[in-house]
Amino acid sequence: MKLLLLNCCRMSNKIYLSMKQVLKYQFQFARSFKVSVMVLAIFCYVFCEINCGAPSGKSSGSSDSASGSNSTGGGTLNSGSGSGGSGGSESSTSAPGSFDLQAPSNDSYITTSAFTLSWSNPTGESSFTVQISQSVSFPNPLLYAYDISSSDITSHQIPAGVLPEGSTYYWRAVAKNSAGATFSSNAPFTIKYFKPVAFDLSSPGANATGVPISTTLSWASSTNATSYRVYVSADSGFSSFLSGFPKTVTSASTGLSGLSYSTSYYWKVEAINELGTTFSTTSYFKFTTLADPGGGGLVQPTGGGESEGDSEAETM
Repeated sequence: MKLLLLNCCRMSNKIYLSMKQVLKYQFQFARSFKVSVMVLAIFCYVFCEINCGAPSGKSSGSSDSASGSNSTGGGTLNSGSGSGGSGGSESSTSAPGSFDLQAPSNDSYITTSAFTLSWSNPTGESSFTVQISQSVSFPNPLLYAYDISSSDITSHQIPAGVLPEGSTYYWRAVAKNSAGATFSSNAPFTIKYFKPVAFDLSSPGANATGVPISTTLSWASSTNATSYRVYVSADSGFSSFLSGFPKTVTSASTGLSGLSYSTSYYWKVEAINELGTTFSTTSYFKFTTLADPGGGGLVQPTGGGESEGDSEAETM
C-alpha cells in the first residue's frame, strides 16, 4: 500500500512537471504570436505610408508644373509646357535660350493688309507666343496674342483685318518650355500700320504757264506707298481723261506728251497700298502749255474724252 501510494505520488509529480512544461511552451508561443502580430501591423503601416502617400504628392506637383500653359497675357508668362508643342511632355532644366526679332525691322511701315513676323530660333523651346499691343508695356487684354504649339518655328503671319489701320503697334515673341519663358531680347519692335501718308505735287506747279507739250509730272514720295495712280484731264472735274490715263506707276514721276499748245490741263495723284489710298495735299494742279512757236495751229492731243471707268478698266 505504501509502495502504491509512493508510485502514485511519483506519477503525479511527473504529470505535474509535464503539464508545467506544456503550459510554459504555450505561454512562449502566445507571446511570440503577439509579437509577430505587432511586427506585421507595423510593417503594413510603413508599407502603406511609403506606397500610398507618394502618388498623391506627385500628382499635385505635376498639376502645378502644368499651370498657365496657355497664357497669352501681356508682359509675363507662367512657367509651363506652353501650348503642348513638341517636347512639351519632357521636363526642361532651364528656360529657352535668347533670340532676336528680325522682321519687319523696328519702326517699319507695313504696306500690306496681311504680313509676316519673324525671329531667330532659340534653343530648348517647345512653343512660342506672338503678342501685339498698342502700348509698349503690353497691358492686358492684348490686341493680339497667338500660341504656336511647335518648336523650331521662326515666323507667323498676321491675317488681314486683325489690326485696325491707322495706328502704331508693338510686337514681341516669347519662347517657352516646361522650365519657363524667354522674351525676345530686342523686343519690342514698332510697326506702323498706315495707308499712304499725304504728300505734295511738284511739277508742273500750280497754275504754271508755258509748259512744253511734252513734259514730266512729278511729286513727292508718299511714305508707305507702294504705287501711284496718276490722273490728267482737260477739265477740273476730271469727267474725262487724256489717253492712257489714269495710269499706275511705282515711281514718283511719269512722262506726259502729245499735249496741245496754249491749252490748260489738270492733274492729280493718288498714293496706294493694300491698306488704302491717299491723294496729294492739294487736290489737283492746273498748268497751261506754251503757245505754238511757229504760230501754227494746235497740236492735237494723242487722246482725250475717255470716260474714267473705261480708262481705269484698261489700267487695272
